[in-house]
Amino acid sequence: MIEKKILSLNYQVKPDIWLSEVLGYKSGQIVKRNKTSNKIKKQNLTFLYAKVSIKDLKLVSKLCEIGFIPIDTALQFKGNLKNKSKKNRKIRIRFAEKEDENELCKIAMKNFLYSRFHLDPMIPNSVANKLKACWVKNFFLGNRGDEMIVAEMEKKICGFLLLMNNMNMNLIIDLICVDRNFHKKGIAKMMIHFAKNKLNFNKTNKQKLVVGTQLLNIPSIKLYQSLGLKIISSQFILHYHKPIRNQI
Repeated sequence: MIEKKILSLNYQVKPDIWLSEVLGYKSGQIVKRNKTSNKIKKQNLTFLYAKVSIKDLKLVSKLCEIGFIPIDTALQFKGNLKNKSKKNRKIRIRFAEKEDENELCKIAMKNFLYSRFHLDPMIPNSVANKLKACWVKNFFLGNRGDEMIVAEMEKKICGFLLLMNNMNMNLIIDLICVDRNFHKKGIAKMMIHFAKNKLNFNKTNKQKLVVGTQLLNIPSIKLYQSLGLKIISSQFILHYHKPIRNQI
């Protein structure tokens, strides 16, 4: 039983309700074991994921031994914004409105390539695309994020930026996407600087911009470095799929 093996590593399974609903089967995350958690609960989970510091190769090895596979290396950037974005009069940046929901979901569904779900060979792209669309929909349902910013070119929405504030009042980029037909126009930078200006961010120089991306996502890494952000942490992402037939 996978739960027993995980518990032997001093970890436990935390069910991920939202992910389970989107994927259509029970899913969960591996987290540090609570001191009071001694009983093994069989949860019949089909999909599990773990986020492990790149310094903890021992844990990575142990997880691989019980059936997890490395999928991705996640990088987290943090810092103060530098280098103003170039102005483009053809591009309009504004806050999202309810009427934008369907178009933004379509953009999210068609323009992600490097997420851990897209990189996992056991998860069809159609499912990975659905996850991103549901992520956007969750903002309009009031379940995730604090602000959504969109970019328009010739009255067509071509990108979005989903933002969150954490307890330290840092501004977190939760999700960012530009339609692939509008790449290399500086749209991502324009949306980020719009957020900084309109949300009165970083006036005290204590607030930081925080964002995560994948090691394989070279364009995003170059973007965040060009904005003056620095890598502050990295994690291995591992997935486990219950070995049963036709699970997806």
